[in-house]
Amino acid sequence: MSAPATRHVPNLRRYTGQANEREELLSLARSITTNEVTWFGEVIAINFAMVVGIYYFLNRAKIALKLFAFAVYLVGMLLCLGEMLIESNLKSVVLRSLGNIPHRSQVVQAYLDINASWLGNLTVRLFNGAFWLLALGVLYLLFFWKEKSARQTYPLPRWGEMPGSGNHTAFGSLPFCQKTSMGMPPRGYQ
Repeated sequence: MSAPATRHVPNLRRYTGQANEREELLSLARSITTNEVTWFGEVIAINFAMVVGIYYFLNRAKIALKLFAFAVYLVGMLLCLGEMLIESNLKSVVLRSLGNIPHRSQVVQAYLDINASWLGNLTVRLFNGAFWLLALGVLYLLFFWKEKSARQTYPLPRWGEMPGSGNHTAFGSLPFCQKTSMGMPPRGYQ
């Protein structure tokens, strides 16, 4: 018996070449940026939901409900943060890989230059700072903000117009026809 014939597996690197690798890495870096922006959009949506909840009912809730709501909020925020960190770490590896390519195209070089410039650094700092600023804002609104509500009912005067206008007729003494909702006299009024 003879030995089984070995099957030759071609080297796929030889067929794809450097140009395809550059394009794939650049496409991956851009899709990672899209994912980061999408996750940050989720963070903003979570914060808007929390602000609405605080405004409508959590600012009047007891401390136990506030703590529970903040814990659930924090779990959601940290999940989004974790996904954003995974994406940003993968992006840094892709950017290093793009930087290690010996003959870069102009598009790849421009992308690397933009990410290394002040604009790229500012964007990274804004992503990081905005995340923590939003979390601290919700913490402040939930536990320390007191609503100065226009919904508080103050005893209102029962006068037809503001005092000082010269007409101090009480509502109770106005004619019946002026007590309708439309301001028109009822039928049969003479």
